[in-house]
Amino acid sequence: MALLRASGIESGTLLDFDIVSPTPPSVETADSRTGVNSLKLDPNFDLRYAGWRLDSALSELYVQAAFKRTNTGANGVQALVILRDEASADQLAIGLHDQNDPTAIDISRGSVTGTWLASGGVIHLNTRYCMEVYVKIADAGGVIQVRLDGALIIDFAGDTQQTGNANVQDIIFGNLDGVRYFKGNMDDLIVCDNTGTYTWPNQAGIYPVRPAGAGIYTQFTPSAGANYECVDESAPNDADYNSSSTVDHKDSFAMSDLPFSAGDIYAVKWTGRGKVDGAGNLARLYRIGGADYQGGDQALGAGYTEVTEILEASPDTAAAWGIAEVNGLEAGYVNR
Repeated sequence: MALLRASGIESGTLLDFDIVSPTPPSVETADSRTGVNSLKLDPNFDLRYAGWRLDSALSELYVQAAFKRTNTGANGVQALVILRDEASADQLAIGLHDQNDPTAIDISRGSVTGTWLASGGVIHLNTRYCMEVYVKIADAGGVIQVRLDGALIIDFAGDTQQTGNANVQDIIFGNLDGVRYFKGNMDDLIVCDNTGTYTWPNQAGIYPVRPAGAGIYTQFTPSAGANYECVDESAPNDADYNSSSTVDHKDSFAMSDLPFSAGDIYAVKWTGRGKVDGAGNLARLYRIGGADYQGGDQALGAGYTEVTEILEASPDTAAAWGIAEVNGLEAGYVNR
C-alpha cells in the first residue's frame, strides 16, 4: 500500500481535512487511541463529519478508522465511513447496524439507507475498536473486507458499485444523515491505495512528535522566547509565532522521541502551519545525520493554513524509517 492520507488530529485543528461539515466535529484531548487528540462526533440531529477528497479516484483502497461509541445515538444505521465516487455520489457506507448495545458493523451500497450487503462483528458501548476496510469497486467482482481489531469479520464478494463510476474519491468519517448518526470519538484515520510493500494498515497508530528544543537553524524571528517555544504546543496558539521575510530562511528543531522502542514505521508525516502577507510558500525541512532534506514548496494564504507531506522512506537512506532515525532527526521549515 501507499499511504495517501493519515490523521490522528494531532495538530489540534481540522485544517488537515478538506471536507468538513458546516457544523464541524470538535477536537478532544480525550478518548484518543494513540497520541493526544481524537475527533469528537457529537451530533444532535445535524451533520458532523470530516474527510478527504483524494487527488485521483481509485477502484481499490484501504481505509482505517479507530472509534469508540460513547452514546447509542439515533435510530437506524449509524454511519462511520462514507465512500463517494469522483462525482461525490454515495458509493458505499460502513456503519453501525442500529442504536442497540451491542450492535454490529453494516455494509451498504449507496448511503447508510441503501442496499444492505453484509453485517459482522460485535460493537459494545464505550469500547474502542480499530476498523480496517478493503474495498474493490465493481458491478461484478467487487470486494469488501472488514477487519475489527485485526480479525476478519466481513468478507463480501459481489456488486459494490452503486453509481456509474467504478471508483472512490471522497472518504468521509461521520454522518451525512441528520436522523441516523454515530456519537463518539474517532482516531488514527488512514487511507491507502493497493500499491507498495504493505497491504492492510495493520491497526497502525499515529503518534505526534513535536519540537522540544533548538536545532541548528534559528533564522526566523520569534515573537517571544526561543523559536521552538513558539511552535511546540499540541493545540495551535497563534499568540506566539516565528516570522521571516527572507526567502530561504530556515528554522529547525530537536524533536520529542517516539513513545515506543520497537515496531515498524510505515511513514512520517510533516505538518506545517503558517500564513503570509501577500504571496509565499513553506517547505518541509528534515535534518538527518548533518544533512538537510528539503521538500517542495507549498502555498500559504492570508489566514493560517496547514500544509503536509508524507514520506514513506527516509530521504537519507531511501529505506524505511527507523525509530532511532526519527528520534534523532531535526524537523522544521523553509521560507519559500
